[in-house]
Amino acid sequence: MIQQQERAEKFFRAIRRDAERRRKQIISQIDEYIAAETEKIEQAELQSANERVQYETQRIQSQTNSQLAKETTEISAELAAYRSAITKEVFEQAAQKLAVFVKSQQYQQWLSDGKTSWCGDDSVCCPCSGGTGRKSCCNGKGRLYSQSRRKHPFGWGSCRKRQQKGG
Repeated sequence: MIQQQERAEKFFRAIRRDAERRRKQIISQIDEYIAAETEKIEQAELQSANERVQYETQRIQSQTNSQLAKETTEISAELAAYRSAITKEVFEQAAQKLAVFVKSQQYQQWLSDGKTSWCGDDSVCCPCSGGTGRKSCCNGKGRLYSQSRRKHPFGWGSCRKRQQKGG
């Protein structure tokens, strides 16, 4: 009987060892499964978070660009209105000064002197000269129109003295 009892104990120990080994193996497999599933979930959430960040970044960028375009348009409109107001004011002031000049004795004197230009002498001013009194402007090649054989683009000639001389 002792032998049977020893055999039974050995058998139970073997069953316990086998059960313990299987338990450890099952626990190991569960741990591996949990780690793998956790990694999958983390990767999915990380990808989802990256997509949300990209979406929000694009949304904010689009919103910012839209707002910038709107403000740029508003500023451009304000600038155009400001320029228009300045232009109107300048032309009103010029018209007032011209009206005052036309009513003045200087205008009558200027008319009686027979002046034909604002240049201060008997020349016909080129508008390209910027009111400097040059008798003709540059034809783009560094020569004056009076020195070239080309006609001035505005049809004006050089000073009368040159015209009288044939030049």
